[in-house]
Amino acid sequence: MSETWGSCRRVALRAAPSERARVVGIVDSGKIVRFVETVRVTASPGIVVVRRTHTLTQRLEGRDGRPVAIKHPKRWRLAVGDSVYIVDELTDYDKYDNYVFSLRGHEDTTTIFWDERRTFVVPGALEREPRWAATAESLVTAESPVTGDSSVRAEMVEEMDQDWWSRVRTASGLTGWTHGGEDEWTGRSHRDYPLSRCVAGASRR
Repeated sequence: MSETWGSCRRVALRAAPSERARVVGIVDSGKIVRFVETVRVTASPGIVVVRRTHTLTQRLEGRDGRPVAIKHPKRWRLAVGDSVYIVDELTDYDKYDNYVFSLRGHEDTTTIFWDERRTFVVPGALEREPRWAATAESLVTAESPVTGDSSVRAEMVEEMDQDWWSRVRTASGLTGWTHGGEDEWTGRSHRDYPLSRCVAGASRR
């Protein structure tokens, strides 16, 4: 990330990385702010439904992409109809990929354990609030495209939704969070448009 960003329109800064957080200030168009940090926030979890009762054994991938040797791996008993919520992804987007999941109110981490080949969504099944509280009752009764395939133990029926939020500091010292894209900001990285795109007199590099 670049150290300085330019605003291309009026942008609201929030007290926390959430659309529900209160607005702490407004950055007018054409202003320069300083980038502080960025975080990835889970807006709604992925939902995996268990299709066959089985025991899940913990596996982890290391930063070199190789399996981590776990002396005493954890094991979880998964029953038909259980919902497992995928709440975060720990990855470098290249060599390793582990997932934080919630099962019966407890969080833990393992590699992917659902069938990636057959991801589907049951229309209307998850249109409930809050989405974090969705359960499997209406999902497990729906006809699955893998019916009759005994090799499928678990399926992801809704993918995890995550947003990137960034905290910035204005010239007056005000800090706040934004998740605006290129319509709101410029100069965010060396691949982005220069500050001069939206800030008069700024460098064109």
